[in-house]
Amino acid sequence: MAGGMSMTALSGMRASDISYVLPSGRLLLNSISFAALPNECLRVIGANGMGKSTLLKIMARRIKSTSGSVNVFGDVSYMEQRRTDPEIHTIGDYLFSVAQAEIARLRKRIATMESTLDSANTAQMESYSQLLADYADLGGYRMEAEMSKSTQDVLGSSYQDVSDLELDCLSGGEQKMLLLNYLFSNSASNLILDEPDNFLDIANKDRLKSYLGESAKTILLISHDRDLLESTCKKHLVMEERDDGTTAWVHGVRYSTLADARAERHAREEELLRRRDDEERKLRQLVASLRQAATISDVMASRYHAAQTRLDRFLKTAPARHRYVENTPCCVSTAAGRETLYCDATNSASPG
Repeated sequence: MAGGMSMTALSGMRASDISYVLPSGRLLLNSISFAALPNECLRVIGANGMGKSTLLKIMARRIKSTSGSVNVFGDVSYMEQRRTDPEIHTIGDYLFSVAQAEIARLRKRIATMESTLDSANTAQMESYSQLLADYADLGGYRMEAEMSKSTQDVLGSSYQDVSDLELDCLSGGEQKMLLLNYLFSNSASNLILDEPDNFLDIANKDRLKSYLGESAKTILLISHDRDLLESTCKKHLVMEERDDGTTAWVHGVRYSTLADARAERHAREEELLRRRDDEERKLRQLVASLRQAATISDVMASRYHAAQTRLDRFLKTAPARHRYVENTPCCVSTAAGRETLYCDATNSASPG
């Protein structure tokens, strides 16, 4: 295992009716709800462009959803799919990029002040002392101790010895493995990972698989490597693109049964929509038959208005029509140094 695991009792993540509208106005995520229970690994799957990474950023509170709510029980660590912050230059910057924003900001303020610190300047020294106290209160020094375990494990040196080294002195795989080692061994009880297996060779993918299998954290992750996750993540959040935005549902058993479960789910939806259309057709026929009679009879007029009210109420509460967008989400299977693509055809469509 990566370092010594120090877990809090509180863990778990819940999304309730999460929707997200892009700046262009397009609805990307449509009312997504799910729960990752304590000590559970939940794998997010779906074709590229559906909003998987956006959903993880929302769960990690890196961006806000347009509507809905997120509940995270305990601390959470988040690793994005690729490094995007232009301010990350050193190994220390990289490790603190997954810390709480306030701690990362304090670390930068302390480093900036230390570069111009004048021990004879009483006011400056008082400000510096306060920054150090705030940093300690937020757990900055505890985090450095946890990071030191990981740098020692992966690089053979303490955090203090490598924190100021340029990050680019490490390969992409070394960078990713160092961060993963820290994320799995730190004290946060929840972990969100966006394609953690990128840039990893077979040996390090095996290490990641061990981390996943041994971890007591609640984990939410994206990966296209089926071999890596088939035996470690037992539940899957299946994201599917529709003409009214991406939706999601939880498949709670083996990945190999997903195609059948999806087909059964779509068949049930088709049946519900068929019944919905039948009910709407009957109500419209009733309203039409009473409309003419209502002009010659007060009794029939009352019945007509009642039927019209019933139709209006039905149209407000009935399931909306939708159509699935055909796509082919793929997983990569690695064996003996070879890569093979496995794709799940998503070709069911709801009528209407």
